[in-house]
Amino acid sequence: GAAAGEDIDIAATGSSVNLLSTEADASAISFQATNAAGQVFLDAGTTDRTADAFRIDVDNNSANVSGIYIDGDVGTALGAGEILAGVEIDVDGLGTDNATGEVNGLMLTSANTSTGIVIGLEIDGTWDDGIDLSDATTTVDIRLDDGLTLSQTSDNDLDIVENGITWNLDFAETSGATITSTTASNFEIE
Repeated sequence: GAAAGEDIDIAATGSSVNLLSTEADASAISFQATNAAGQVFLDAGTTDRTADAFRIDVDNNSANVSGIYIDGDVGTALGAGEILAGVEIDVDGLGTDNATGEVNGLMLTSANTSTGIVIGLEIDGTWDDGIDLSDATTTVDIRLDDGLTLSQTSDNDLDIVENGITWNLDFAETSGATITSTTASNFEIE
């Protein structure tokens, strides 16, 4: 094998590079970067793209199959402030982006042609928090499919907004164990 610094380049100018394995093995095609500071790095270039940078095409046939499976394990106990993330996505837009444009950290789409149950996001296993937004700065925390929003943009206040009407729940009243509910519209419970 090559020594440190002796890179091995596989280049195809104007043509494709195809890797094919027909072996029924969990590591039929294997990329390994075994040094603790080594990475498997995929660079799709810096030119403005007009097609997806990375695609995986998976067909399922009567089995439990994941398009991507990530097995993240802590090898040495985490120290203070250290984090193991199964997936970290870093996306940024431009200050000149059109107001109707979108920058999505994660976008899930489905044609929902299945006669089974199609779920956008399912959380299994045992967690301390199912969803944690405490380190995020958001205008709207959750937007439901017909427009209702839930927001906690300041401590102790929860805003529920639908049809232009805001219902505010204030958890910071001076009298003990009191939650104040306010809205600019009439409030009716039947």
